[in-house]
Amino acid sequence: MFCTKCGKEIQDDAKFCPYCGATVEPVVDLSQQHSPERRQTPVTRPTAPAPSAPPKKSKKGFWGALVVILAILGLLYTIGTGNQQGKKMNTTPAPAATTQKQQAAQKKPAPGSIEFFEVDKDAIGQPVAFIQLENNSDKTVDGFKVILSAKDNFGAEVKQFGYGDPVMKLMSQRTVGPHEVSTTDHYWHLFGFENGTKFHIKLHEIHYTDGTSWKAEESEPVEADTTKTDKVVQ
Repeated sequence: MFCTKCGKEIQDDAKFCPYCGATVEPVVDLSQQHSPERRQTPVTRPTAPAPSAPPKKSKKGFWGALVVILAILGLLYTIGTGNQQGKKMNTTPAPAATTQKQQAAQKKPAPGSIEFFEVDKDAIGQPVAFIQLENNSDKTVDGFKVILSAKDNFGAEVKQFGYGDPVMKLMSQRTVGPHEVSTTDHYWHLFGFENGTKFHIKLHEIHYTDGTSWKAEESEPVEADTTKTDKVVQ
């Protein structure tokens, strides 16, 4: 071996260097020493997962889907059937509309008629109307109404006092027996129709002593026309 201080070769078992006198420390052969064992942790390698088997189809899911499909088909069939029935119902021909002539034919004869209609004038020139009603029923009349209108010499409609209504409703409350004619001792002053020369009346309603009544829409129109005379009512 060699001295660690002076570097000269000395004997292996020398305790002092004969050249420099330095204490020689024994040299430890590191190759003979055993280093503590190192624990090696085994490395775990990830293993590939085993291939999973394909999922089995559930029979319950199959039957459930089949039920849903059948339900949808049934609903579509029901809707289609309903539409076809609706079309069949719509194709039913509508009853023909009743014409005016047919309606007129269905109406009963009026239970009264205008026996006499005349328009004169009073002392100051106001027109005065005389009307006689013939009662064609088996009941006693205790009142009737007529609607009067007028035109001038040019055929223009006359309004009451020139700006009011073009018609006047006249009413009588005198009794007329069955199949009798009302008297002529009653007349109506046509105030506001001084310009009228041609007059028209239409029977509007008849009332009877038993509380019943007849109205114009139940029968053919009962009408009469006249021209104002020059007679003066005293």
